Amino acid sequence: MPAPIKETVASAAPSPSGGPGYFLFGRTRDEVTRAQEAAPKSRQRLNKKSVILSEARREIFFSRKGPTRAQSKDLVGLTGDDRSEINLLRTTPLHRSTAKKHLPILLAAFLLLTLHPLHAYQPPTAPAPRPFRYDTDTFSFANETVWNYVNGALQSGSSHPQTQKRDYTRRCFVVTRAAVQFWKFARFDPHAAPLSKEQLADRIRDVTDRDVWLPPLPREKRVAFPGYSSLREISAADPAIFQANIGLGWPVYFRAGNMPIVAPVYRETEAHLNGEIYHDIHFDYPTLVWLYNFPSLNINHVVVIYAGERDGGQYHYRVYDPNYTNGPKKLDYDVATRTFSYQPTFYFKGGAVEARAVYRGILQ
Repeated sequence: MPAPIKETVASAAPSPSGGPGYFLFGRTRDEVTRAQEAAPKSRQRLNKKSVILSEARREIFFSRKGPTRAQSKDLVGLTGDDRSEINLLRTTPLHRSTAKKHLPILLAAFLLLTLHPLHAYQPPTAPAPRPFRYDTDTFSFANETVWNYVNGALQSGSSHPQTQKRDYTRRCFVVTRAAVQFWKFARFDPHAAPLSKEQLADRIRDVTDRDVWLPPLPREKRVAFPGYSSLREISAADPAIFQANIGLGWPVYFRAGNMPIVAPVYRETEAHLNGEIYHDIHFDYPTLVWLYNFPSLNINHVVVIYAGERDGGQYHYRVYDPNYTNGPKKLDYDVATRTFSYQPTFYFKGGAVEARAVYRGILQ
């Protein structure tokens, strides 16, 4: 009797890679049935592997702990290669875990800068070479505000149009810092020949590249500016060259010393600052002070306190405000309330302000 003819079919079965695919060759019905029964089991193994891998990633990302007993039991149903892949994932260090490990250190550094900034104040014990004077040690040009203000109120552009273009803005930190740098590190010789523009620019940068918190230089070691008698006079002769070389405005936004703005200012801190300012004035040293109110920011400005006197429970200070060129402004301190207050200006309505000393060190 001739052998029975086997009926063959083209079957759809999982490809060798584990994904969907077709084996287009002859198979018996029994072979097709067995392949179809095996396919769900293969997909089930792949789904199981995917779930365990996802859980392992989540587990490591947040805790870095080893697999739980239940997860270890789940590995029994996987192949050796799948187990190796999961174990490798569980033992591979991740950036998130490293950052989490050092999070306490980063938090401590942030609190150090905000709640108690590194205090670089060193009270002077001897008088400065000379006092800071408004008429000679300030710039002839002003820092301009971006917006238009009248009596401390922001005005709309349509109702109060600008009469001139404002190119030199956001420089209160830069201008006040540079004024103190020139007071400490520069000297003027009105009887010598003036410098060329290139030489002048180089010497301006030589002054402003020095750390403002360093002590004043003796006269013979200062950067010389011949042809003029003071900073006010030389900056009036060519304002643009000073504006271009005393410093950019945008780096100020990334100062480490800006971080304390979000921290509360305690009355005791203000009392200590007032004592330091008054002490420095008696030794003819100016103090760079940041005036602000947070979070309203109805004032966010830096001035130079260079003179003052006490009247009972009140201290009255004269300051160089870089937004003006026509004379000093007034900052007061009240002993009873331990509060600073600034006079009304075109950009501030006047009243209480928070005060912090700046540029006393690399982190201030």
